[in-house]
Amino acid sequence: MQKRVVTGVLIAIYAILMVNLGKYALQVNLLLMMLLGVHEVLHVLQKAGFRPVAWIHYVTVAAYIPAYMWKGETGLLLTLFLGVAVCMAIAATTRDPSTTDLLATLLPNIYPTYPLIAFSMLVSSPAPHWKLTIWLMLATSVGCDIFAMMVGKYFGKHKLSPKVSPNKTVEGALGGFFGALLAALLVYLVCLWQQTPVPVWHFAILGVVGGVATQVGDIVASYIKRFCSVKDYGTLFPGHGGLLDRIDGILFNAIAYCIYAMFFLL
Repeated sequence: MQKRVVTGVLIAIYAILMVNLGKYALQVNLLLMMLLGVHEVLHVLQKAGFRPVAWIHYVTVAAYIPAYMWKGETGLLLTLFLGVAVCMAIAATTRDPSTTDLLATLLPNIYPTYPLIAFSMLVSSPAPHWKLTIWLMLATSVGCDIFAMMVGKYFGKHKLSPKVSPNKTVEGALGGFFGALLAALLVYLVCLWQQTPVPVWHFAILGVVGGVATQVGDIVASYIKRFCSVKDYGTLFPGHGGLLDRIDGILFNAIAYCIYAMFFLL
C-alpha cells in the first residue's frame, strides 16, 4: 500500500507540472503516452496468442497528434482513415487469413489511441478555460476512483460486473459517482476563490459525466485484460501496473469531456 501511495503522489506531481508547463508540453506527453499505451495493448494481445502487426502502429500513432496540430480536425481525420486502412492492408497481406489477427491489429488503432486523441483535442481547445477543463477531467476521474475503491471495500455487497471485474460492486459504483461530484464541487470552490467566471451547472454536469465515463473506461480496460488473461497492462508504475492501468478511467472521461466541450466551450 505504501508503494502504491508514493507512486500515486509522484504521478500527481508530474501531472500538475505538465499541465502548468502548457499546451506543447502536454501534447508531447500525450504523444509519448499514446505510443506507450499502444505498446501495452500490443503486448497483452501477443501474450494472449494473437498476432497483431505491431510495427505499423508506432508509425501511424506517431503521426496523429502532429497531423492534428498541423491541419486540425481535417489532418487528424485523414490520418485516422489512412492509419486504419494501412493496418488492415498489412494484416491482410502479411498474415494467413484470420479474423482474430485482423481485429487484434485494429484494436490498438482504436484503444487507447482515440481517447488520447480526444485528450489532445481538449488541450488544443481555443476556449479560454481549457486548463480548467483538464483539471476538472482529472479531478473527477481521481475522485471517482478513490471513492469507488473505498466504498466498495467497506460496503460493497452486490457485484457490478462479476464476469469482467469481480471486485467491482454496485455500492462502489455509487461511491464513485459521489466522489466525482465531490471533486467537481471542490474544483468549483477553487474557481470561486480565484474569481473564475464559470457557471456552477457546468461543474454539476461534468461531475456526473465524469462519474459515469470513468467507471465505463475502467470496465472496458478490465474487459480487455480479462479477454487476454492478464492482470495488468504493464509494470511501469509500482503498485499501479502499467500506464493504461493508471489512466483507464481518464481515457473515457477524455472522450466525454471532448464531446461536451464541442457544445459548451469552457
